[in-house]
Amino acid sequence: VADAAQRVIDRANDVVPRVIVVGPPDVPGRQNEDKVDLGLRAAAFLEGAEYVSMLDQSFEYLPDQTHLTEAGHAAFAARVAAAIKR
Repeated sequence: VADAAQRVIDRANDVVPRVIVVGPPDVPGRQNEDKVDLGLRAAAFLEGAEYVSMLDQSFEYLPDQTHLTEAGHAAFAARVAAAIKR
């Protein structure tokens, strides 16, 4: 994850003035989000990008416990928007 993310961030740094990497939320129906978060955070740090972790955020999920509800998507988007405004 870190190597692939680092390549993407490096390319993005060539064409945009600011790169923000958003990590995964802690999804009840999945595992290893903490490992993905760590890899993305490391890649962002190495490439000078901003990193926004979502692991500590709580979102509403559909009964499958994997996909966000409409309200969950709105809350996720609001947190991303807040990061962009900072």
